[in-house]
Amino acid sequence: MYKNAGRKIQALAIVIFALGVIATLYWCVELWHAHDEGPFGGSPIPAILAFGILGTAASWAVGLLIHGYGELVDKVSRMADRLPLAPAKPFDEVYAPDTEK
Repeated sequence: MYKNAGRKIQALAIVIFALGVIATLYWCVELWHAHDEGPFGGSPIPAILAFGILGTAASWAVGLLIHGYGELVDKVSRMADRLPLAPAKPFDEVYAPDTEK
């Protein structure tokens, strides 16, 4: 579960982006059908285009942020794997109060 967490977060970002785009398309179709049945005049195309562009851009921005976080986790994990293990010191040596003045 905790192996390759950065890659899993990056895959989750792609899934969230895809679901956001699918949801945006669904709501654009719903706007189109609601306009056909509603009493309002005018064309629904400007509203649908604005909603589609803004919804897709929001999905992209959220996906980008989550993907960037996954990239950071992946890079830090790789860096931690390359570092040598530090020798263990007793707690008293590490956190001893300074008695020298």
